[in-house]
Amino acid sequence: MTPIIETSQTKRLASNTTSCTVTKPSGTVEGDLMVAFVGKDDDPSISEPSGWTQVRENDSGVDGPRLGAYYKVAGSGEPADYTWTADSENWYAIIYRVSGFDTGNIIDVSDLNTGGAAPKSGGPITTTVDNCLILTATAVDIANSSAPITLHADLTAVVEDDSGGAGGITFGSGWDTKASAGSYSEKTHGINTNERWIGIILAVAPEIVVASEPSPWLLFHMK
Repeated sequence: MTPIIETSQTKRLASNTTSCTVTKPSGTVEGDLMVAFVGKDDDPSISEPSGWTQVRENDSGVDGPRLGAYYKVAGSGEPADYTWTADSENWYAIIYRVSGFDTGNIIDVSDLNTGGAAPKSGGPITTTVDNCLILTATAVDIANSSAPITLHADLTAVVEDDSGGAGGITFGSGWDTKASAGSYSEKTHGINTNERWIGIILAVAPEIVVASEPSPWLLFHMK
C-alpha cells in the first residue's frame, strides 16, 4: 500500500530573516514520518534542525534560489516547531506528515535538478519497489516571475505560491504515486520566467507488511 500524506504545514516568510521556523504538522504522533522541503533565495547553504536527515540540498547557480529536502521519524517528545537557518533571505517551506512507510528504507530514491528556464521537478528517478509515494518541490527566482508556479498536471499540488518579498522565490510542492517500480519522468511546470530554478524529487518507500502464519491449532484442524 502506498504511503499516505496525513497532513502538511507550510511557512511563508516575505521579509529577510536568518531562520525559517515551521510548525509541526497537526496530528503528528510518535512513529510518523515528516518530510520537509525548505527553500530560500541565494546562498549560503541551509542548516537543518537537530534530528533531521538531509536528503538533498543545493543552489541553482549564481544568485539563484536554494532548496533542501529533509526527513525525520517523529519521536515521543517532539517540539512544537522546527527551525532551519542560513543567511538573511526570504523563505518558503513545507513539512508533510506521512504514514505507511518502510522504516528500514524510508527514501527509496531521490534526485535534484537545476536550470535557467522551464522549471522542473527534479528527476527522472527509478524506484526500486512498488507503491512509492512521490514528493517534489521546486523553487524559482522571483525577480522576473509574473505569477506563482503551476505544477505539472500529473502532480497533486499542495502549494503554489511565492515568498512575497522583493528578491524572494516562487515555490511549488506536490505529490504523486508510483504503483510499479521503475522510471518516473521529470515534470515541467508552468511559469512565465527565465530565472534560475531548482527542483528536488524523492520517493518514499511503502511499509512492508509481513503475512502472519496460521496458528498451530488451525493447521492441525485443517489436516
